[in-house]
Amino acid sequence: MRAVKLNAKVERLDQMNELYGPFDLDVNTGRPTPQWEGRNLHSLRLPFPLRSAYFPEFWVRRIQVNRRVADALHRVFSEFRATHTIESLARTGLDQFVRCYCFGDANPSLFWYGAAWEVSHQVSGETLVAATKIFARHGWTYCGLENKTRTREFEFW
Repeated sequence: MRAVKLNAKVERLDQMNELYGPFDLDVNTGRPTPQWEGRNLHSLRLPFPLRSAYFPEFWVRRIQVNRRVADALHRVFSEFRATHTIESLARTGLDQFVRCYCFGDANPSLFWYGAAWEVSHQVSGETLVAATKIFARHGWTYCGLENKTRTREFEFW
């Protein structure tokens, strides 16, 4: 089904539609069609591999992100790599992948579009403050200012 619109009760719906457009959903799976994913998502190779937060022996070299955010996210991780050693990234949790493109989880959000990022719960204190500044420098919004349950999430508006 082409150009499916979200329920009007979804918070910030107008902004999401304006920036990222409607979904094309597969009538058999209820998920975005391969064509929608092909038009909207990019397989981003990051400056260093990320360890899965849920499968600690699994390392991710590429992640699916919205095309609109790919350059900005790459710049964030390039800055992490330029300002940290590999050991420091591991110690602070900045080398972990939690989620980015995650259609259908919880309530509609920019994660559904691949335009949000969640850092590991291991990232805290001064490291979280510094990471927040780096994300902000590259156009990302820190969600923890408006919602205390989202203290590890960033969105690209």
